[in-house]
Amino acid sequence: MPDTRKYVITFGCPDRTGIVARISSFLAELGGWITDSAYHTDPDTAGSSRARS
Repeated sequence: MPDTRKYVITFGCPDRTGIVARISSFLAELGGWITDSAYHTDPDTAGSSRARS
């Protein structure tokens, strides 16, 4: 039977190049799939990023 567990990952961090690539690579190495994601950068908080996958 296939594993049907689902998780929601939410994180916030300073905005910089490679954040999404690193997290998606990490999940792929564990055999995870990203089925939906959203990303937001807020210039009013010094470039803080929020992501939800």
